[in-house]
Amino acid sequence: MSALLAESAPLYPGIARWCRRKVLPDLIAGRRLGMVLEDEGCLGGLAIAKVGRRAKLCSIRVRDELRNRGWGKELLRAVAQELRSAGTQEMYVTVSEALDETHRLFFESLGFTQCGRLRDKYLRGTDELVYSWPTEAISSLLHEPSPNARGDRALGGGRKGVPDLLMSLRPTYARLMLEGQKRVEFRKRFSKRHVGSTVLFYVSGGTRRYQFTASISGVHWLPTKALWTSFQAEGGIDEQTFEAYFSGSDTGYAIELCDFRPLREQLHLSEARTRYTELRPPQSYKALEHTPAFLELWHDRLIQEGPQWQSASCAPLK
Repeated sequence: MSALLAESAPLYPGIARWCRRKVLPDLIAGRRLGMVLEDEGCLGGLAIAKVGRRAKLCSIRVRDELRNRGWGKELLRAVAQELRSAGTQEMYVTVSEALDETHRLFFESLGFTQCGRLRDKYLRGTDELVYSWPTEAISSLLHEPSPNARGDRALGGGRKGVPDLLMSLRPTYARLMLEGQKRVEFRKRFSKRHVGSTVLFYVSGGTRRYQFTASISGVHWLPTKALWTSFQAEGGIDEQTFEAYFSGSDTGYAIELCDFRPLREQLHLSEARTRYTELRPPQSYKALEHTPAFLELWHDRLIQEGPQWQSASCAPLK
């Protein structure tokens, strides 16, 4: 995300720092809304807006190779739809006068009207043109059919699919999961409140990498005998291993998993230890803190292979 925004650095000095210090914390707190355009597993574009009755479109960018195909308009439509649901009545944006005419024409074609000028706002000697987007213009775009609704790219809220939990796993069990032979993980302690969560798996042993994610579709707390009877076929372990693990425990958890997805780029433990302190492998599992550093890592390097969103539909960042 920051790399795409950094392309605007000549006109907006300090934009990378603004992303780290302002945008990412605000996304987490819900003060800003973000939408991403995914292109075959990569970030193809993004839009960021401040939430409010009079919302500000902070940034909208589409990679050069995807321009002039209507994706900027689709990003703006997605942002407008979410902001309208949150009570926004009007939006505005500022456009550097140093940008070529096509950028201004993009907004004007969608009903933005110039309403002001900010002197030396971001760069000395360069003004920002202020454009307002009234309610009727927003409504017009939202009621217009989306030509890219069934395209090969997808729009989605930036935190959709971000893992909520970290879990450690031995290499043998990781392989069985990815091969579809293990869909239940047994644990001595867990919680039913994690149903629906996404788990990021750290594979221990000689692998020592964060490799894939899975979704939790069910959590069952049962006596160990009932646990084995009910889930042995999907547990990926033999009875002797099961009994040795639960020795001294009368009850345990069966965690049903689905939607296994390899990461686009595996992360080695050595890098995680030095750069992302929240990624410390737990003995069993732990909640994952969505720090700005981790969110940036997730969207820039780790987001899963395959389509995250199946059509041009969006969800707000929370």
